[in-house]
Amino acid sequence: MEVPRSRLVALAATSGLVAGGLIIGTMRITNRGQAVFLPYAVLLLSLLVYFRWSPGVSFKQRFSVTLVAFMTATVLAYVYIFTTVDRALLNDTPLWKNPWPIAIFVLIGSVSSALVALAGRRFVPS
Repeated sequence: MEVPRSRLVALAATSGLVAGGLIIGTMRITNRGQAVFLPYAVLLLSLLVYFRWSPGVSFKQRFSVTLVAFMTATVLAYVYIFTTVDRALLNDTPLWKNPWPIAIFVLIGSVSSALVALAGRRFVPS
């Protein structure tokens, strides 16, 4: 049974927006930098649980949904930081001149998405 693409797109968008909101909320509540990893962990674990319970989701679909959700949350956090927390940072650090933070988040997102996609495979007993 194949999962409809629209359902996966909705899952990626919704989970990414919720995780982005949680990251922004975490940044507003606390100034401890490590606390921002908690919403990312919640995002990855919730997708992992969803994939374990959903039959018919391929590795490619699990990887794509997780990566899109991760990057959506990250982009929301970046927009919040650049527009609300430190507006001068936007003028001092143009994204096209300093791609390292984006590259690091894409790398972290890709590795964690691959791990979720591998661990999220539904095992069917024989």
